[in-house]
Amino acid sequence: MKKLGYFTILIVCILLLRQNAGAQTPMKSSVIGIQYIGPSDKPVTPIVIAQSREDADWFKSGILKLNGLEMTDVHVVSSSLMEELIVSVEKHVEKGNSRARAVVLITVVTHSRTRELHLSRNDAIKALERLTEISKGSPALEKDIVHFKTRISP
Repeated sequence: MKKLGYFTILIVCILLLRQNAGAQTPMKSSVIGIQYIGPSDKPVTPIVIAQSREDADWFKSGILKLNGLEMTDVHVVSSSLMEELIVSVEKHVEKGNSRARAVVLITVVTHSRTRELHLSRNDAIKALERLTEISKGSPALEKDIVHFKTRISP
């Protein structure tokens, strides 16, 4: 009888450990996603900025729900650049979210939370201008942000 009790406890512990392991996010670092969610007659390529290719791929498939067929500009950046970009985005979050007029969605995922910023066209252009300034040390990222901004401009 005692053996059955120990065996049952062992099975329950194993199941709980497996459940908790599966629930954890596979991310090791932060990721920022920028996507156009408004009406458009021209394609606007989403941008994913991450500290590792694995995290960028996870974000594309898990958050953006892209299966690899859609074009996405992916950039792997240093942790210091990522910090600056996140601070800039979060300043806009504090100013307010405008879901009603939103045409751009900026998503920031860190190990501790996920934040979404819904921006109107004008607010998005301002936020993208700031991100362009910050990304001057990464020419490819800067170019893609400028291109995104151009595509959403009236």
